[in-house]
Amino acid sequence: IFNEFNARKPEGMNVFKGVTKNRLFMGIVGMTFILQIIIIEFLGKFTTTVRLNSMQWLACLCIGLFSWPLAILGKLIPVPKTPLSRCVLKVFRRLKKSRTA
Repeated sequence: IFNEFNARKPEGMNVFKGVTKNRLFMGIVGMTFILQIIIIEFLGKFTTTVRLNSMQWLACLCIGLFSWPLAILGKLIPVPKTPLSRCVLKVFRRLKKSRTA
C-alpha cells in the first residue's frame, strides 16, 4: 500500500499532493487495504498465511511507513543523463584498444 503512493508520483517529492482528488486511486488503495486484511486474517489456508497479532501488524505498518523517507532519499540521488552502462562500455573499449595496439 505504501509503495502505491511512491509509485503514483515517481518524480515528485510530495507524493500526497492531490491524492484525495483522484478517486480511482483512493478506491484502489482502499480495496488493497481491505483485501490485505481479509487475505491475512481469513484466507490463511487458501493463501498459506497465518494471522498476525497486533505487534506484527504494528511492525508491518512501521516497515511500510519507513519506505516513504527512503523513497525521498532515493529521489535525491542524481541520475546521469548518460546511462552508466555506456560509460562502463567506453572504458572497456578503450582498454581493449590499448591492449591490441
